[in-house]
Amino acid sequence: MISVTVNEGGKTTTFSVSVSIPNSGTPPYPAVIGFGGIGFASELASRGIASINYNAYTLGAENGGSGPKTGGFYTVRFWVIPRRRVR
Repeated sequence: MISVTVNEGGKTTTFSVSVSIPNSGTPPYPAVIGFGGIGFASELASRGIASINYNAYTLGAENGGSGPKTGGFYTVRFWVIPRRRVR
């Protein structure tokens, strides 16, 4: 596990990623970044490719509907999308 800290506009968030390094080959390794679980990490490793994986729900939980969003993404970046009235 590696801890990643992001600073942007005076706001900070931290989240963890898992990293799988191939058992063979010579660094530096190419890497695939995935979210929610890379189901083929062992296949990548057998080809000399590292995998970096993070939990998308920890980083940016949608919580369904139009309610408040949570997670590190929304801590650092926050966009307001104006609602339009339909008449």
